[in-house]
Amino acid sequence: MPLGQALTIAEQVGLDVVEVSPNSFPPVCKLMDFGRYKYQLKKKNKDSRKSQVIIKTKEVKMRPVTDEHDVKVKMEKIRTFLQEGNKVKIGIFLKGREMMYKERAFAMLDRLIKMLEDSAVVLETPKHLGKTVYAVVSAKK
Repeated sequence: MPLGQALTIAEQVGLDVVEVSPNSFPPVCKLMDFGRYKYQLKKKNKDSRKSQVIIKTKEVKMRPVTDEHDVKVKMEKIRTFLQEGNKVKIGIFLKGREMMYKERAFAMLDRLIKMLEDSAVVLETPKHLGKTVYAVVSAKK
């Protein structure tokens, strides 16, 4: 139908003429309450965001010379992060001469991962990046 006729019908009914498919020939239009449509889209987007689960990555830093008791305290903190549903990036920071002995940091990281074996899964295997040796773990499902 011609555009003028569609506009008069829409005005009589109290709706809007919305172009659905502009590339087709002839263009396809629809009579609808556009304000209500936008409101429903906004509400739908809000509901979908509400149901999303946001997983954060927490980071725990240590040094190769960190004492055993301090490591245990950090392990408890890692376990609480995992129970909350977060990923944990465990980093061992190397300073100065410690850079020569990276294998100690890798050994310490492997030991920490074995301690977490019952409650965590390794997402990223231990890697060396700059002055840090790190691994990323996540909770078992």
